[in-house]
Amino acid sequence: MKRTILIAIIILSILPSYSQELKIIRIIDSNLFELDNSERIRLAGIDIPRLNSQNEILRGIAEEAKKYIEKEVLRTRYVIRKAFPEHDSLGNTLVFIDMLVGISSKSVEVNKRFLEKGFGKLLNNFSIQNIDEYKEAERDAKNNNRGIWKYYPVYQSPGFSNNDQKETFVATKIQVRPLIALSVVSFALSYDYLKDASLLQDGIDDLQKSIIVEKSLDQKKLYVSLKEEAEAIQTRKRVLGIGFIIVGVINTVFSFEEIKVETISDGVQFSYRF
Repeated sequence: MKRTILIAIIILSILPSYSQELKIIRIIDSNLFELDNSERIRLAGIDIPRLNSQNEILRGIAEEAKKYIEKEVLRTRYVIRKAFPEHDSLGNTLVFIDMLVGISSKSVEVNKRFLEKGFGKLLNNFSIQNIDEYKEAERDAKNNNRGIWKYYPVYQSPGFSNNDQKETFVATKIQVRPLIALSVVSFALSYDYLKDASLLQDGIDDLQKSIIVEKSLDQKKLYVSLKEEAEAIQTRKRVLGIGFIIVGVINTVFSFEEIKVETISDGVQFSYRF
């Protein structure tokens, strides 16, 4: 029995947790809190809407998360454990909070409880020992349309990520060279065809003048025939010229692969648009 107690004490002593003397003294955001040592902490493994979200629905869910912290967590005993990695991109400490409930001090993980209530979505870029339980908590919230899942897909709107700063979007465009070369060829051919069509107009005008002044009926018929043939060639060249302009523009547009890098709570996500 004594050996079991000793082992338990040793295990508890090496767990990555703060001293119980440290307390949350201020709620900065729905998932950003300040300790009495001025350190800022955030719940790890979960992305929660911000209080300043422009979306009214998400802002309401953020308020619910804040009220839960105020009424459930801060009014009971709790233990704060560091996560891995320990910090987000803004330097806030990432943690797991365990509420100690009842006489038996039953442990309730606040991070998982947030998922159960639908306050946010699970992030998989953390080392979570009981990750299956977290996934099940999120799945249960989805199936029962709790919180953000009641308003799917509103949770994807701007203002969801819970940094104490707004999201940063960086968009870069990378040229795809084969398409750029095809665009150059298309514009060159377009120029040649439209130039030829313009030059043909001068000949057509001369033929029209000849038709007017010509006295011989046979010669006039010949000029009319030549004029009609020249106009047909001119029309084809104009159509081809305009067509190659359109092809060049389309190739130019599609010659850029747009990579959007979006910084989100606890990580970075990439999306692609062609």
